[in-house]
Amino acid sequence: MKGVNGLFPVLTYQDSVGETEEIKNEILSTISKQVKENPYRVPIEWESKKLHTSYGRNNSLLQKVFKKYYKKYVSDFLDSSFISYVEIWFNHYASADYYQECHNHSIVKTKFDYSGVHFLSYNPEYHSPLRFYDPLRLVNSANEFTLDLPVNEGDILLFPSYLEHSVPQSINEYKTPRITVSFNIRLW
Repeated sequence: MKGVNGLFPVLTYQDSVGETEEIKNEILSTISKQVKENPYRVPIEWESKKLHTSYGRNNSLLQKVFKKYYKKYVSDFLDSSFISYVEIWFNHYASADYYQECHNHSIVKTKFDYSGVHFLSYNPEYHSPLRFYDPLRLVNSANEFTLDLPVNEGDILLFPSYLEHSVPQSINEYKTPRITVSFNIRLW
């Protein structure tokens, strides 16, 4: 039969976290303290050197936040009874020249299945969105498509960990930091 078919679409999930203000009350003071102690904390293997991340740290407070708040949003997209491991961290971008290079979360030492981002402090007027890259570009260089998903403060995005993404430098200066809480999920 003649026609165009979409095979293997990439499924993502987006929702607004109603408890964003409660989460801010629980973790923003810890984030502010860590950023004040060291404004530029980045793993050596990351290209970007102008942000503060808690990636690779003991994030027990954020683990509690995942269980208390984020798990129910994940359950709307995945069967959370299959979650075997969660890695969670925050990223703090203080000014427009902060960015995060193109990367994914499935080709790391611990392979993950799904990733998520909660936009804890975010203003679409001046903060950069999360940019996604067409996964077909890895097999055909003609597929250089990108998509900046529109999000607002409080939104959560869930997506397959193999999906490449980045945070471009902002074209607008800002005084309020862009703060996200990100996590990786491994399923059984």
